[in-house]
Amino acid sequence: MIRLFLASCFFCLCANVQAAQVAAPLDMAASQKIVNAFKDDYEDDFKSDMARVPTFAFPTAEQSYVYAKYMNKAFEKAGYSMDQTLYSYFKAERTASVVLFMSKINLETYAIFLKNDAIGAAFKRAGGASDRTLQYAKDIAREMPITSADYIVEGDPNYKIEGVPDNLPIRHERLLGYVKQGSGPWLGWLYLESLTNRGEQNGIGIVDMRDNLPEGEASIWKQLINKKVKVEGAYFTVRGVSMGVPESKVIATDPSFFDRKVALTFKTL
Repeated sequence: MIRLFLASCFFCLCANVQAAQVAAPLDMAASQKIVNAFKDDYEDDFKSDMARVPTFAFPTAEQSYVYAKYMNKAFEKAGYSMDQTLYSYFKAERTASVVLFMSKINLETYAIFLKNDAIGAAFKRAGGASDRTLQYAKDIAREMPITSADYIVEGDPNYKIEGVPDNLPIRHERLLGYVKQGSGPWLGWLYLESLTNRGEQNGIGIVDMRDNLPEGEASIWKQLINKKVKVEGAYFTVRGVSMGVPESKVIATDPSFFDRKVALTFKTL
């Protein structure tokens, strides 16, 4: 009897593992599969429920719950996890394939508002998003402060770049990008490459790795190389200056530098 009970438990566990759903591939084939499942079984109920809630140009919590309730079912019927797909989307680059996937099922309209507590709670109540996904939605939103930093580099009141005036206006910012090693205009430096404005010539200088850096600080910089990050800090722009080899096509004009007098806070994404 005990052996039979254990065997039954093992079978149930295996079945649950096999039934675990994964993120949908962010392509047209997967989005069409989800659309077909939605239209076949859930579209009429979705329209009926959506007609009962106030609608606005931007999603409300009520709209979000109705959408997530039925789209989550469509994802499940198509063999995918809506939550896992959202997390995968937030991690992915915005390629044409990804944009088309999200637009075809109207998911991006809601995804960009998941950083909002009310919208996020509606998706969670409908089973369409987990706490992990909702937190990541906040992590990648520029307007949301870093709540759990991975690295903090304290400011140095004596920091100065030779030849750069001390009185340049600084901008306190929260930015998203990749920490990269310079090979052109930022040779010897680490710089931040924006997610949306690619290219070394558009980077913001972080630190000259050729300087005599404190051991603990140097270790942090090395760990951040090639990491996708959100960074909170301040930077300034030096007008009328160009960096790089004149014969090169990659020239940084009016370069910007993080002001190392101000602490830099990093969240890895």
